[in-house]
Amino acid sequence: MPRVSIIPRDPVRSLRASQAPEGARRRTQRGGAALWIVLALLLGLGLLYGLQRGLNSEESPTGLQDAGQGETQAAGTPESLLPLEEPEDDVSPVGRVEAEPLPYRNMPRSFDGQGEISGEVFPAPDQPFPSHWTLRIRPSQFASGKEKAISKDLEFEGAQTTFEVRDLPMASYSIQVTAEGQASRPVEVSLFRIEGGAPGASKERSHIMLRFEPLSEVRVELRDALQQPVRALPLVLEARATRERWTAQTDALGRATIADVPEGLYQLFVGDAQTPHLPPVDLKVLRTEPTEWQGELPPTQSITLRVVDHRARVLPDAVVRGHGPVPIDVRTDQAGEVLLPYLPFGRYQIRGEHAASEAGGRMTVEIPLVGPDATSETITLHLR
Repeated sequence: MPRVSIIPRDPVRSLRASQAPEGARRRTQRGGAALWIVLALLLGLGLLYGLQRGLNSEESPTGLQDAGQGETQAAGTPESLLPLEEPEDDVSPVGRVEAEPLPYRNMPRSFDGQGEISGEVFPAPDQPFPSHWTLRIRPSQFASGKEKAISKDLEFEGAQTTFEVRDLPMASYSIQVTAEGQASRPVEVSLFRIEGGAPGASKERSHIMLRFEPLSEVRVELRDALQQPVRALPLVLEARATRERWTAQTDALGRATIADVPEGLYQLFVGDAQTPHLPPVDLKVLRTEPTEWQGELPPTQSITLRVVDHRARVLPDAVVRGHGPVPIDVRTDQAGEVLLPYLPFGRYQIRGEHAASEAGGRMTVEIPLVGPDATSETITLHLR
């Protein structure tokens, strides 16, 4: 019988021999998986490149089409496919208004007929609602149809905070509410029809919101060329937008206060508004604080005018008018005299009339009559 020998196996070599095929298989599997990943990435990049070229070559009204039909943009999309950002500006979202053109923007309007304006009124911040207030309806300052507007004032008690005005002629209006020491900003309103009857384009009713705001004041101090107070000189404050006017007169200290002035831009006239002593002064009035202005008159002359009849008797209550660098419109006192203050240098044509005696007369006065240091001169006007 043949002899069979059994050789003992080395435990370490046996373990390595048994593990070798399994490790090789694992390396083979990992290599195959990596290859598939690489192939998938290459395929994906190729598809994305083709998609991008197709989008760039295809013309559309918007310039880009969403291939995913509304799907969310995936991370890693090329920058050329991302939506463009809006340019930055210095206008806050609250101040930016975007709206489609109104249907009646360029359509011919008709102001034949009647309409209605209603509204709500709110108190000033941290102020009680006024106990009595006025709704002021005035023609618009600039809108077409203003020539057909009417003026109307309606009085309301404090318990009522709404208004409704019917049967107003179709026109363009400026609407404002006022109270003691308060007023709202004017609101422009147009009531009209569209010629041709375009549906939904006419505006026969309008509803507005108005809020009271505290009024301000303008404080003026005026002195002459010798730095003395200018007394009893009229002042006219005119709103640049509405041409509404406020008047005042300087006191013994050369000061004047014009109260209840709404916020806005104004012009101040020193003296008569048509022929002021100074060029008009531009003022900006804020409701948060008074507006102050100090001015100085150029050199002027004051004269005392005595009016007498043909017998040299004084004539009280005679009317004296004149024109020159500034206008003159005064009456004589019981002594037949009147002071003409702050006359700018120049020539004046003066005429006088006395109703009781039916006498009249005129004269020419050249200012200055005397040197510029003199403060007053008396001249006589004879009426016959």
